Amino acid sequence: MIVVKDIVRRNITPLSVDLMLAEAVERIIASGLIGLPVVNSERRLVGFLSEQDCIAQMLSGTYHSDSRKVVADLMHREPLFVTPEESVIDIAQRMQGNKPKVYPVIQEYELLGVISRKDVLKALSEMIKSVSFA
Repeated sequence: MIVVKDIVRRNITPLSVDLMLAEAVERIIASGLIGLPVVNSERRLVGFLSEQDCIAQMLSGTYHSDSRKVVADLMHREPLFVTPEESVIDIAQRMQGNKPKVYPVIQEYELLGVISRKDVLKALSEMIKSVSFA
């Protein structure tokens, strides 16, 4: 059985609450993910900022006129998350429908990385292949 710790992306750079929105947008784009976790100075998860949050802000017309917006102004303050020992199958079931497509992975309140829908799909594909060839 594949668990989250087997496929977690550890090399992500989370956002900080005081990061300016323009910089946060650039980091999200560069990450190739649809959003990034937000952490405090102890690397504890405090929120999540998605592309959708940023797009909504940009469409409101205040993106360029109000350059003082920071991540804390827009982030989801109670993000869903997963732990390293959870089964990829369980996470796949959670990701169905309108659920988040990227989950922060935390252990003892500290951010370890993220797991995306694409990571889960790849793991499921590998599981199916291993059963087919067994």
